Amino acid sequence: MKQQSKLSKISNIIFLTTISFIISLVWCNYYLKKIRLSVFLAIVVSIIFCLAYILFLVARDKKLKAKNKSAKQLENLKNNLLFNTHKNIFETLKTAYNFENLAEISSTHYTCTADKFDIFLLFEKETISDEDFIYVFKNKVYNNIKIFCISTTQKIPELENLALKIYNLTDINQQLCSTKTEIVGIVSVKKNAKIKAKDALCIILGKNNSKKYLYFGIMLLISSIFTPYYIYYIVVGTVMLLASIFSRFNKIFN
Repeated sequence: MKQQSKLSKISNIIFLTTISFIISLVWCNYYLKKIRLSVFLAIVVSIIFCLAYILFLVARDKKLKAKNKSAKQLENLKNNLLFNTHKNIFETLKTAYNFENLAEISSTHYTCTADKFDIFLLFEKETISDEDFIYVFKNKVYNNIKIFCISTTQKIPELENLALKIYNLTDINQQLCSTKTEIVGIVSVKKNAKIKAKDALCIILGKNNSKKYLYFGIMLLISSIFTPYYIYYIVVGTVMLLASIFSRFNKIFN
């Protein structure tokens, strides 16, 4: 999720404060019949909404920043494990996990004669499969096996006298961070933006319609002053303003 620009945040604060003031003024005046008191209460309510929204933005941005940083870090690591050379990946993991006395069987298979375990680097695809496990079991030298991969959807096989440990993307990232190990030969991959299809609800409740709902809502609330059946105008106008807020801020249909 992308963070909003400062201009967008200010625009949203003004937008939300204005609508909360209008709705509060109309309903307070409807019940109290005192315009000055209604204006005062509407100002108080709008200020409360404004402060509450600002506090919400601060908390959300702090959480979002940390989440985006973590997601970006995982994405960069995944790209490096998928597209970097086997040699660079091996050197990175060797440093991070402090592996010593390793013998190379192949570019994806190493053994440690001192501690008697195998290391398999299975980064050819994002998810390892049964065929990968078969390859590991056929080529293992010892019964102590460490598999490094992006992820696995397969149930880890349980075989007698076999110690199998799988290190996925999250495990590797945590180890790199804790040991402050830098990736050898960093790879940067650009991803094409995904195009999402818009259905009927996306069109009706999309952000583009927010101004229309705002305009009609304000017009209905103003019209309620000049009509004997003003309660209907107030209710519908309020609904339109709430729809304007939802259309502007919702993430489901935008």
